[in-house]
Amino acid sequence: MNQLFPLLKPQKCYCDVILYDKNLFNLKLRAYTEPDHVMQHHYQYYLLDFFFTIYFQGPTFWQGMSNRRGSDEEMQRLASFALDRRREMRPRGEPHFPKLYCIFPDAVDPVYIMAGVVRIYEHTSTIPLAFNVGDGDWFASWPIIFEEGFPGMEIANS
Repeated sequence: MNQLFPLLKPQKCYCDVILYDKNLFNLKLRAYTEPDHVMQHHYQYYLLDFFFTIYFQGPTFWQGMSNRRGSDEEMQRLASFALDRRREMRPRGEPHFPKLYCIFPDAVDPVYIMAGVVRIYEHTSTIPLAFNVGDGDWFASWPIIFEEGFPGMEIANS
């Protein structure tokens, strides 16, 4: 499986949902790997920030972040209206059309996310971090390692 998201050691990531606001169409996931005391002494954190989220299905905490882009058949089965919306938006050059992201955790059902925009932030820390979404955009200084769905970005095979 080719990884869509560039996460270090995706099979060893733990992930939890820290915000799912259906009214604002926003989903935030925190993924992290614990320190490897032999090779590295740092926690690796990721914030997966999905905008225009129209569909989310899966657990709220899991281990393993193997991921890939979802197919049209999967999107049709989960939310057929999203394919119709994508067919309307793409010819008009709107880059935030619905895309299906599939995450395959260990030992639980797959996670399906349909969103128009995703941005992934990365951070390394020597200590464990706790996140409170109410504290504002605490991740704003983290480097962005992946994004799609913004103006000027073309998506192949979507």
